[in-house]
Amino acid sequence: MESHWSGCVQAVFQTDPGNAFETRTACNNHTTTFGFTIPTDFPGGANKVFVTLAKINPNGTLEWLGARMLNRP
Repeated sequence: MESHWSGCVQAVFQTDPGNAFETRTACNNHTTTFGFTIPTDFPGGANKVFVTLAKINPNGTLEWLGARMLNRP
C-alpha cells in the first residue's frame, strides 16, 4: 500500500460473518507492505471480507476512497 500525498491512506479488512478486523496505514509518501491473518476459528469460518480504503488528511478529516466485498474462494 502506498501513500502518494501528505497524510495517510488506511485499509480496513473485516470478515463476515465474525466481524474480525485488521487495519493497516501508510503515511506521508511512504510504502507499507503487510501480511496478516484474520481468525476464522468458528464453524464454517468467514466466507467474505470487506476491504475499505480511506484517506486521512493532515488535519485529521477522513475521505472515503472506496470499498469492495471479496468472497472466499
